[in-house]
Amino acid sequence: KKMLDKLGVTELTYACNSHPHTDHIYGFQHVLKEIPAGEFLRFVGEYYKDANDCALKVYEQVRSQEIPIRQLGDGDTILFGDVNIRVLQTLSPDFSGNNESALLMVELGQRRFLFASDIQMASQKRLVAEQADLRADILQYPHHGYNRMQQPFLAAVGPELVIVTSLSSAA
Repeated sequence: KKMLDKLGVTELTYACNSHPHTDHIYGFQHVLKEIPAGEFLRFVGEYYKDANDCALKVYEQVRSQEIPIRQLGDGDTILFGDVNIRVLQTLSPDFSGNNESALLMVELGQRRFLFASDIQMASQKRLVAEQADLRADILQYPHHGYNRMQQPFLAAVGPELVIVTSLSSAA
C-alpha cells in the first residue's frame, strides 16, 4: 500500500493473485481496503486444496466490496491496452500450490516477459515436456530464487535478463 501511494496509484484495473499462499495474497487485505480494484483475477478456485485462512479472508473481503472475481486458467488472456497477458498453467492432482501457480507471459510488441511465480521442478519439467512456448526476453526467477531452476526450463525460456524477487527479514 505504501509503495502504491508513493507511485500515485489511486485505483487498480486488476488485482491478480498467482496462487493462494500467504506470501502472495496477504497484502490484498490492506491494499483493497484503500485502493479500489475493478476486478480480482485468480487462477485456482476459492476452496483450492492449498488455500489458507488468509486467502479465504481476502476472497470474502473481495466479495464484500463487490469486486468482480474472474477465474482464469491455462490459455486465457488478459488485454491491457497494448499489452497481452497469456496464462500458462499446468494443473495436476499431484502438484502442490507452488507448482500450480499461474505463469503469466506478458507480451508488448516483440518483447516477452515471463512471470514464473512460485513454480518448482515438477511444473518446470511438465512445461518443457509439453513444449509450451516459453521463450521470453525477461524471466522472473521462480519461487523467489529459493529453489534451483531446471536447466531445460531455463534453456526453453532463453532470457536475456533474469529477475530474482526475494522475501528477506533483513530488509
